[in-house]
Amino acid sequence: MYKILYLTPSVNLLGARRSLLILLENLDKNKYSPIVLCPARYGELVQALEEKKIKTEILRLRNWRKIRNARFIPFIIYSLVKFIKKEKIDIIHCNEFWVNPYGIIAAKITRIPCITHIRTSLNAKKIRDYLLAYSDKLIAVSGETRKPFKEFPGIFEKTAVVYNGVDIKQFNPDIKSDDFKKELNIVPGEIIVGTIGQLYPDKGQKTFIEAASIVLKIYPQTKFLIVGGAKKERYKTQLQDLVGKLGIQDKIIFTGRREDIPGIISNFDIFALPTLNEGFARVIIEAMACGKPIIATSVGGNSEAVVDGETGLIIPINSPSVLAQKIIELIEDESRRKKMGNRGRERVTNNFSLEHYVEGIEKIYNEFLK
Repeated sequence: MYKILYLTPSVNLLGARRSLLILLENLDKNKYSPIVLCPARYGELVQALEEKKIKTEILRLRNWRKIRNARFIPFIIYSLVKFIKKEKIDIIHCNEFWVNPYGIIAAKITRIPCITHIRTSLNAKKIRDYLLAYSDKLIAVSGETRKPFKEFPGIFEKTAVVYNGVDIKQFNPDIKSDDFKKELNIVPGEIIVGTIGQLYPDKGQKTFIEAASIVLKIYPQTKFLIVGGAKKERYKTQLQDLVGKLGIQDKIIFTGRREDIPGIISNFDIFALPTLNEGFARVIIEAMACGKPIIATSVGGNSEAVVDGETGLIIPINSPSVLAQKIIELIEDESRRKKMGNRGRERVTNNFSLEHYVEGIEKIYNEFLK
């Protein structure tokens, strides 16, 4: 049995940590024994790990680049090394690049491999500052997130692309959730356009709202759902103020953070993700698995997930008029929506299933465990 130690900078159960949880649930437990090093004793991730009986340990890996944290670094590394030796860890897996320096230093001291997940595109400064040259392997979530490493040939040859995976049984076109429509007072016949993501400028909710105001002038029987909690309440207030200024309060619904995502997606007619920056959006493949047509911006791995014109439509960033135009095109062509949804489901099954994801990660582990 090989012991893998996972390092995470947060216990909030958002994209990167959801991907980690999915990996841990589906690893071959006859071969791998996972342990997750969490920065806090309480939190959504910790609770989820405990429910699934995955071992956790608490150690706060303070922000590497904050000067005020410099005095804590020796103690953190000492504690990490001590734990690695005690548990006889075989591999360190940094779930996000933020914790990479701790993983690297501890791995070099204990002479074990350190693997690092790259979930967003990084500039040269971050690649240097977070010691990524010293990782034994870098797992990029998309070809786009791998590209910046071409500037560093020695690092680039250590990178591999492993796409996120989705449970195609949990996310599927046959899910029914009529209660959700009743809850939000959505009446039969209304087209539902939805976006999902934490309320944050990079997620493009402002573009989504501006596009909605254009669409509603032509198709007033449309509802626009913004699903996600606020990273900062001030930004949520700004979005709500914009909705009020545009006079579309009765057509835009802020659901807040939800856990019933498969059921919510099942109610969408069109899924839109006008993000400004992206590594590889898990929510896109979740929506595709549910048979929904996608409209997404040409950033990060969006164009790798969505086949433009087949499973969805790719648009430029910061283009509410283009987003509105594409939404209108899909509203007007139900047959096209269904074809895109069916092809999207097929694409996820063939390329982004849990099996593809877990096998890709385990293959990398095996490179170091021979």
